[in-house]
Amino acid sequence: MADTPLSKAAVDRAGKRLRDEVVPRPEDVAVYEEYRASLGESLAEVVSQVANWDPPQLQPVTTRLKRIESVIDKLRRGNFRLSGINDVAGCRLIVDGLRRQDDAVTAISGMFPGCRISDYRLREHISGYVAVHLNVRSSTGHLVEVQVRTVMQHRWALTSEELSRAPHIGKGVKYGSGPPELRDLLAALSRPGVSVDQREAQLEDAGTEIANLAAAGSLTRPVINQRDRLAASAAATRDEFERVIDATMAFVEEFGDD
Repeated sequence: MADTPLSKAAVDRAGKRLRDEVVPRPEDVAVYEEYRASLGESLAEVVSQVANWDPPQLQPVTTRLKRIESVIDKLRRGNFRLSGINDVAGCRLIVDGLRRQDDAVTAISGMFPGCRISDYRLREHISGYVAVHLNVRSSTGHLVEVQVRTVMQHRWALTSEELSRAPHIGKGVKYGSGPPELRDLLAALSRPGVSVDQREAQLEDAGTEIANLAAAGSLTRPVINQRDRLAASAAATRDEFERVIDATMAFVEEFGDD
């Protein structure tokens, strides 16, 4: 490729052909690979800031630059321009529960003023996906997607990803297609995961209330009993979440044998 930077128009022309033509042209693949590589510096910049968020994350921040196969799939699913796809470069942050997720979103929004937030906890998303996405702009002007997930949200997403790789199912299951039985199982899996996060957030709030009441010398047995009921409910819902995951994966194994 030439040493001069790619123009937006050149990227979009290559993207249109990648979307419309059955077999990608080598020159268009080369344009995408150059465009993809040009986002590496912006991604590293964003990750360096996100990774320093306090409190520390449960896991290191992970990164990815979309493979061309994923980009072609996305171009074909909607009326996108290649230069307008805002998640070619992305990173992911895994946190412990809804309260830390809110803290992380607030912190990242402060790092990157003007970022766009898509809160998939508040509105239904394809197949039951739950997370918060932030589209932030690096100092070079490139967009980078930051995904913030709780452990429960991430567990569901990993299961969905595993299903998409299973024989006879395919990647479409992540976007609302695939066997109806499987879509129903994914939705059923999402609901208890959401409930786990909600109950554990309530439990965390109850713990804070108990600490405050104890410090004030006004802690009562009913308050403690309420906290214990919340703990039991959260544990039972987590067990249900694990059960539905097992049922989903059992379905995949059975479906793959047909």
